[in-house]
Amino acid sequence: IYNKRTMKKQTIMGKHTKKITGASWHPQENIFACGSEDKTVTISNEEGESVIKSEMHDPLRLREEPGMVQLAGVRGDNPDESYRDKVVSLVLGEMSLLLCGMRDPGKPTELSFQTKYGAIKDYCWFGEGFLVLGFSLGYIVVISSATQEMSEELSSVKHHTNSLDCICCSRAAGKIASAGDDGIRIISAKDFKEIKSERIQIRPESRVTQIYWSDDGELLSFATEAGWVYCYLAKLTVLSATCNSRLAYLTSLREMTVIDGANEQGNKIVVPTDVEPAFVALGPSHLAVGMNNRLWFYACGAQRAAQLVNEQEYLGSVESVSLNATHACVLIEGRVYLHPVESNASGKTTIFPRKEDERSITCASIVGSFLIYAQSNGRLQYYSLDDGTEVNEYNHDNGIKRCYPNQEGTRAVLIDSAGLAWLYNPVNDDCVQIQDFPSTADRVLWDTVDSSIFVASDQSNLHTYMYSQIEVGGSGVRCLGSVDLGPEGELRVEPSPTPLAHGSAAVLLVD
Repeated sequence: IYNKRTMKKQTIMGKHTKKITGASWHPQENIFACGSEDKTVTISNEEGESVIKSEMHDPLRLREEPGMVQLAGVRGDNPDESYRDKVVSLVLGEMSLLLCGMRDPGKPTELSFQTKYGAIKDYCWFGEGFLVLGFSLGYIVVISSATQEMSEELSSVKHHTNSLDCICCSRAAGKIASAGDDGIRIISAKDFKEIKSERIQIRPESRVTQIYWSDDGELLSFATEAGWVYCYLAKLTVLSATCNSRLAYLTSLREMTVIDGANEQGNKIVVPTDVEPAFVALGPSHLAVGMNNRLWFYACGAQRAAQLVNEQEYLGSVESVSLNATHACVLIEGRVYLHPVESNASGKTTIFPRKEDERSITCASIVGSFLIYAQSNGRLQYYSLDDGTEVNEYNHDNGIKRCYPNQEGTRAVLIDSAGLAWLYNPVNDDCVQIQDFPSTADRVLWDTVDSSIFVASDQSNLHTYMYSQIEVGGSGVRCLGSVDLGPEGELRVEPSPTPLAHGSAAVLLVD
């Protein structure tokens, strides 16, 4: 055993009397199982000590040589119990699957399958105790390891015409990949149906020997008998930025596409990037992409091809970035750096707050000719780029965590440290609490035309609000929904969210 931390090797002897044919680590703990030609399975920790407490069942003795040995942590049948039992799984004689829990190693469970499936070619653990098995005649079978469900097949489908070679599962992607004689099939883990649009065709003579997902589910790699290794991009991180009605979104690992959301027939601007971006920002004529403490700025106006116009390296990790036509504001460790977007433009870098030892800014954005930033003490500041002075200040009762201004900076939604949402109007210094605001909202989208309409979005719903500056009793914000007349003829609006399709994210609100 090689310990990467200490850079030392340790040899463990005496576990088996014959050749070890397979081994597997537990996905969370430093224990591993070994299967051998001596028809036994041992389970050991990183020091080589046996994990099986009962000497009667150490090692686990079998009637046949074990194959495809795996270890898993499986939740028990009691849903209120957080303990995960360590389960060793293995194939006997290519036709049956044996499951042995460490709680009671003397009572293993053997599962046999229909002969029409053929031999077990590969299998993997998936989700909360599910097993996905691939069979030689092209069938994929899904079962649960729960005692009361183990005897029933949750799914049984022939996905390949003649044969199946190997399978793998990705919990992060929610998908199963299987390789067979007619290519690679991608199967949804939600309903166990094939996603036909994601089929991968391979050469008939190139049988797949191994296939793996990356931990984040973004990459699918496989090797073939002909000696080739292929790597496919299976999923892209949802990465986007908006400016007025323009939208920039990630279309490949190193490619951004900019479109006009209000004009479906408009030109697409494809921007090849120098890096795989972790965050992006869009301005009227520039795109910024970055990772860690570096930013790359590209000119992406409609009249010219995208080109790199500036590259910046900062003293700390970039938390957020925002652009207008000429300047960028970059938030780094509680301070904002304001500088020209293009390297050949005149102007110097201005740092906020002005006090050297103060690092209290929690969020910042640049809209029109104003830099708007909020601080942990509740101070919201408007700084004019034209005049080079601070032109408006508002002091909130609690610290401000997030600020979402509209395109002109004439309205801003504030989220404070108490978890409450407010709408601030800098024209009259009015600040109104937003009732029925979802605590799970992770973004606010302003209507690109009507500055009184905005949407709060979380992972599952859109919540639409309307700000009324003049009404009986003063200004107010209402969550829109179903409209009805009350018993006295009064107009009633029942807040009603708009559901989002699973996996979708709201990015732009246009008429």
